[in-house]
Amino acid sequence: TIAQRNPVLLALQWASLDVLSGGRTWLAACMGYPASQHPMAAKELEVMGVQSQERPARLEEMIQALLWSDEHASFHGKYYSFDDVNLLPKPGQQPCPIYIAGTPRSIQIGDRGVERSLRRIARYADGWMTNQIELERFRDYVARLRDMLAEEGRDPNAFKTVLYYGISVNADPDQAFREAKTFLDAYYQKNFTRQGVEIWNACGPVEHCVECVRGFIDAGVDHITIRPIGDDLNEQLRLYLEEVLPGLNS
Repeated sequence: TIAQRNPVLLALQWASLDVLSGGRTWLAACMGYPASQHPMAAKELEVMGVQSQERPARLEEMIQALLWSDEHASFHGKYYSFDDVNLLPKPGQQPCPIYIAGTPRSIQIGDRGVERSLRRIARYADGWMTNQIELERFRDYVARLRDMLAEEGRDPNAFKTVLYYGISVNADPDQAFREAKTFLDAYYQKNFTRQGVEIWNACGPVEHCVECVRGFIDAGVDHITIRPIGDDLNEQLRLYLEEVLPGLNS
């Protein structure tokens, strides 16, 4: 949750990770849940001294404040301020890619809120990471982002998209769903509906899982982070590698 962090410390931590990884990191920046969405989110914001409504502005300011390129950087904003700071080590990548993570929805923040969220991504990020998103919504947002990137004077073809997506492989689709729901309910301490599970997880036979993932590939996603879910995660990983992945490559 980037809106709750210190920009100097975060820049140092991430630069160190980038050096250790040989320049292979991406920073996925998210603002976190609003206080109204979950008691744990409200407590976290309270402990960190951050007002829920400040999260979007803090996210934007944090991205601008990250001092990865200048030898001696200064920044003065509403939430963060520092003078003449020299960060060492510098990240292996220049610049270090920053992805904004999130899936804005009109039902939660209104149409204008969605527009502002997409504009923020187009203006400040090198890419967009999303989950819990329908295929048609993904297509729509990608098209809108490409238009906004052009309006911001940026190259839409250099912008990348990442999908975080779960897979529960089972010849019995009902069993695949049950295992996925049990896993997600326990992990997130929520009671997911069927729609809440299936919107971001492929649950069913190999052919169905291939079709679900293929849909996003055909829609233009650049990278997919696959998360195996179910009762036996090692078996789910094996099924993905040995049966689903070959179907995607065929």
